[in-house]
Amino acid sequence: MEALADKAQISHAYVSKLEAGHVERPSRIIVGKLVAALLPKDPSEDMSERLLEEGMIAAGYLPSDLHLSVEELRFLRTFRSAPESIQKAAIAVLSSQT
Repeated sequence: MEALADKAQISHAYVSKLEAGHVERPSRIIVGKLVAALLPKDPSEDMSERLLEEGMIAAGYLPSDLHLSVEELRFLRTFRSAPESIQKAAIAVLSSQT
Protein backbone atom coordinates (compact mmCIF):
# COMPACT_ATOMS: atom_id res chain seq x y z
CA MET A 1 0.00 0.00 0.00
CA GLU A 2 2.95 2.35 0.46
CA ALA A 3 3.61 2.27 -3.29
CA LEU A 4 -0.02 3.17 -3.98
CA ALA A 5 0.12 6.00 -1.46
CA ASP A 6 3.29 7.36 -3.03
CA LYS A 7 1.96 7.10 -6.58
CA ALA A 8 -1.35 8.73 -5.62
CA GLN A 9 0.43 11.37 -3.54
CA ILE A 10 -1.66 10.49 -0.49
CA SER A 11 -0.26 9.87 2.96
CA HIS A 12 0.49 6.27 3.91
CA ALA A 13 -1.61 6.70 7.05
CA TYR A 14 -4.66 7.78 5.04
CA VAL A 15 -4.36 4.83 2.64
CA SER A 16 -4.09 2.51 5.66
CA LYS A 17 -7.27 4.03 7.10
CA LEU A 18 -9.03 3.53 3.77
CA GLU A 19 -7.87 -0.06 3.56
CA ALA A 20 -9.05 -0.76 7.12
CA GLY A 21 -12.45 0.81 6.44
CA HIS A 22 -11.91 3.70 8.86
CA VAL A 23 -12.78 6.37 6.29
CA GLU A 24 -16.49 6.47 5.56
CA ARG A 25 -16.36 8.51 2.35
CA PRO A 26 -13.10 9.70 0.79
CA SER A 27 -13.30 12.98 -1.11
CA ARG A 28 -13.75 13.01 -4.86
CA ILE A 29 -10.19 14.29 -5.16
CA ILE A 30 -8.86 11.29 -3.23
CA VAL A 31 -10.94 8.90 -5.37
CA GLY A 32 -9.57 10.53 -8.52
CA LYS A 33 -5.98 10.28 -7.26
CA LEU A 34 -6.40 6.61 -6.37
CA VAL A 35 -7.98 5.79 -9.73
CA ALA A 36 -5.16 7.60 -11.55
CA ALA A 37 -2.58 5.70 -9.51
CA LEU A 38 -4.23 2.35 -10.27
CA LEU A 39 -4.56 2.86 -14.02
CA PRO A 40 -2.25 0.91 -16.31
CA LYS A 41 0.52 2.84 -18.07
CA ASP A 42 -1.43 3.68 -21.26
CA PRO A 43 -5.12 3.23 -20.50
CA SER A 44 -7.81 3.91 -23.05
CA GLU A 45 -10.02 6.90 -22.34
CA ASP A 46 -13.00 4.56 -21.86
CA MET A 47 -11.06 2.52 -19.30
CA SER A 48 -10.16 5.67 -17.38
CA GLU A 49 -13.78 6.82 -17.33
CA ARG A 50 -15.08 3.39 -16.26
CA LEU A 51 -12.55 3.06 -13.43
CA LEU A 52 -13.42 6.53 -12.21
CA GLU A 53 -17.12 5.59 -12.31
CA GLU A 54 -16.42 2.47 -10.23
CA GLY A 55 -14.43 4.54 -7.74
CA MET A 56 -17.23 7.07 -7.41
CA ILE A 57 -19.77 4.29 -6.91
CA ALA A 58 -17.58 2.65 -4.27
CA ALA A 59 -17.22 5.98 -2.45
CA GLY A 60 -20.96 6.59 -2.56
CA TYR A 61 -20.94 9.53 -4.97
CA LEU A 62 -22.89 7.69 -7.69
CA PRO A 63 -25.74 5.22 -7.22
CA SER A 64 -24.69 1.64 -7.97
CA ASP A 65 -27.66 1.06 -10.28
CA LEU A 66 -26.82 4.03 -12.50
CA HIS A 67 -25.14 2.76 -15.66
CA LEU A 68 -23.72 5.67 -17.59
CA SER A 69 -22.28 5.90 -21.06
CA VAL A 70 -18.79 7.30 -21.46
CA GLU A 71 -20.34 10.52 -22.80
CA GLU A 72 -22.52 10.83 -19.69
CA LEU A 73 -19.50 10.25 -17.45
CA ARG A 74 -17.64 13.02 -19.27
CA PHE A 75 -20.67 15.27 -18.79
CA LEU A 76 -20.63 14.60 -15.04
CA ARG A 77 -16.92 15.36 -14.86
CA THR A 78 -17.65 18.92 -16.03
CA PHE A 79 -19.37 19.41 -12.66
CA ARG A 80 -16.49 18.14 -10.53
CA SER A 81 -15.68 21.58 -9.10
CA ALA A 82 -19.35 22.58 -8.67
CA PRO A 83 -21.05 22.47 -5.26
CA GLU A 84 -22.30 19.03 -4.24
CA SER A 85 -25.94 20.12 -4.64
CA ILE A 86 -25.30 20.91 -8.33
CA GLN A 87 -23.50 17.59 -8.79
CA LYS A 88 -26.45 15.73 -7.25
CA ALA A 89 -28.84 17.58 -9.56
CA ALA A 90 -26.79 16.53 -12.60
CA ILE A 91 -26.83 12.90 -11.40
CA ALA A 92 -30.61 13.11 -10.85
CA VAL A 93 -31.10 14.36 -14.41
CA LEU A 94 -29.04 11.49 -15.80
CA SER A 95 -30.84 9.00 -13.54
CA SER A 96 -34.21 10.10 -14.88
CA GLN A 97 -33.01 9.56 -18.47
CA THR A 98 -32.02 5.90 -18.00
